[in-house]
Amino acid sequence: MEIKVMKKSSEEQRRRCLDGVVNLWAETGKAFTMSELATYLKMSKKTLYVLFEDKEEMILSAIDQWFDKVKAAKMQILSDPDLTTVEKVRLVMIVQPEGYGPVATSSFTEFLSEHPRIHRHIVKRLQSGWEPIIEFLARGMEAGELRRVNISILRTIVEAAFEKLLSSKEATKDWEHSLEEMVGLNLGVKDSRDAVFEVVSVSTPDPGAVSPSQRIL
Repeated sequence: MEIKVMKKSSEEQRRRCLDGVVNLWAETGKAFTMSELATYLKMSKKTLYVLFEDKEEMILSAIDQWFDKVKAAKMQILSDPDLTTVEKVRLVMIVQPEGYGPVATSSFTEFLSEHPRIHRHIVKRLQSGWEPIIEFLARGMEAGELRRVNISILRTIVEAAFEKLLSSKEATKDWEHSLEEMVGLNLGVKDSRDAVFEVVSVSTPDPGAVSPSQRIL
């Protein structure tokens, strides 16, 4: 029993650290030291190094946790009966977990250029988990709610667009607007009135913890 309690405590500390990585970056808009993160979390730097081998491993784990939460949010959006097909497709492209500020800043693009392993990992995550979205796009096109396009080519374009946005200082100045423009250009809809995004809040489960609602970037 004691071992299980210790393991649970360690997992909770890891999640808290990973949330702290994302939130600290969102709040400061720049890279940080382990000492700064320890102060932010009110945790000793020694504890951070017990939980993670080094800073890079911690950042990679934070990226995975962020993408896992985004995936959970996307699945909930796709299954929401109150949203139209167009709304669902657009929202899954720009959804971000509740409680996380926008991390795509000009400093983030510089950070990625200096850390190619982390950059490659983000690109890898961007390129995975497309199956539910592709299936949904196909149904929307079949129903006449979305313009017919080659889904394989569309996926390649969207992936490349996301990667380009991450490396663009201009895009990161207004990340929300950049995403909206990118999605609107690539997904096109039959009715031009659908070109306007509506901010929609949805609830989504947080793996390992109770998560509040989701919000759009």
